[in-house]
Amino acid sequence: MYEADAADVDRAVEAAERAFQGDWAKVTPSERGCMLWKLADLMEEHAEALAQLETIDNGKPIRHARAVDVPLAIDHFRYYAG
Repeated sequence: MYEADAADVDRAVEAAERAFQGDWAKVTPSERGCMLWKLADLMEEHAEALAQLETIDNGKPIRHARAVDVPLAIDHFRYYAG
């Protein structure tokens, strides 16, 4: 069962459209890719802290956050940066 109704969806779409009409629309695809790659680098640099936060947030074993969740998130950002 969905918790959002049609009005919630409309508000979310309108907010996304407003956000995209701002400064982000002026950023070139190449610049966006560089930003995503930099984010992945920062995530890798702070992987242990992110794994601990993921464990606190989800209650999963830290070894899983270290071995799967954080590395996979980093890989996703690098994939989409390309």
